[in-house]
Amino acid sequence: VARLIRHRFSLDPSIRAKTHFRQSYNYEKVWDRITQVIASERARRQDGAFNYETPSVSPAPSVPTTATTVFRSIGGSSTIPKTSTNICGGGIGSIFGTALAADTTRASSLPLPTTLGGVTVTMNEIAVPLFFVSPQQIEFQVPWELLSVPTATLSVTTASGTSPSSTVSLAPAAPAIFTVATANSPKQGVIQMANSATFAAPVGAIRDGVSRPAAIGDILTIYCSGLGAVTNPPASGSAADSGGPPSTVQAAVSVTVGGQSAPVLFAGLAPTFVGLYQVNIQIPSGVASGNEVPVIVTTANIDSNTVTIAVQ
Repeated sequence: VARLIRHRFSLDPSIRAKTHFRQSYNYEKVWDRITQVIASERARRQDGAFNYETPSVSPAPSVPTTATTVFRSIGGSSTIPKTSTNICGGGIGSIFGTALAADTTRASSLPLPTTLGGVTVTMNEIAVPLFFVSPQQIEFQVPWELLSVPTATLSVTTASGTSPSSTVSLAPAAPAIFTVATANSPKQGVIQMANSATFAAPVGAIRDGVSRPAAIGDILTIYCSGLGAVTNPPASGSAADSGGPPSTVQAAVSVTVGGQSAPVLFAGLAPTFVGLYQVNIQIPSGVASGNEVPVIVTTANIDSNTVTIAVQ
């Protein structure tokens, strides 16, 4: 099954976002959190076990069903709380199958390669950028060139052959917010205070991280993906430029916090990342306090998954 998750790839954590304020903190904190899901969920079977075995006789790769969008929790015990039938150009896809690669290989530089560990993935005959490949899972970026098409054919090629084609449904946008499971909320959003690595979560809720509840008027950064077309788009597989004009989302983006409309200060690609968007908002008045205040991002008339933050 080809499934969409959200994460970014950065070689330079010292960046400045093109927003109403500086983003000077270390983006590697976000990268570390997001890559946990790749490491923890790679090749996980339904019984929860891991299987990295390579068949003694290498068959052709098999992709059993069509692609779906998946919103994952980040962490060792993460689950898949919601799926939909679409993914989005510029977003990140995860293919599940068998004999997809001989070993696990990760991209080590940008732009992302289109052949990795002897594996190539194509969508509508376009070779897609690859984050990593493994025997049962492949992570790739959906090419920006596919933003305007409703479907694409996907296939995986290895030294042993090419898989049968799968039909992938595409949408103008497929918004999803990253989450990190905590003891307080299984849907805690990867949402941080502006200019810091502090999560908007109860104090002590984030393992190996810093957190505190947000307050009315605080400016937060929501990390998400699948917001669709942007101005100044990077090439497929390349990170958003940290030195040029910002890559802002072309469609209108709205956010609700606790059911209240929040002012959106910026929505666009996070510089030096591949496939990661950031939405900067201000907590509006009238939001009730609590440890599981719902947050939803909407664009192109499509709602994201619902995540939570703590508000005091």
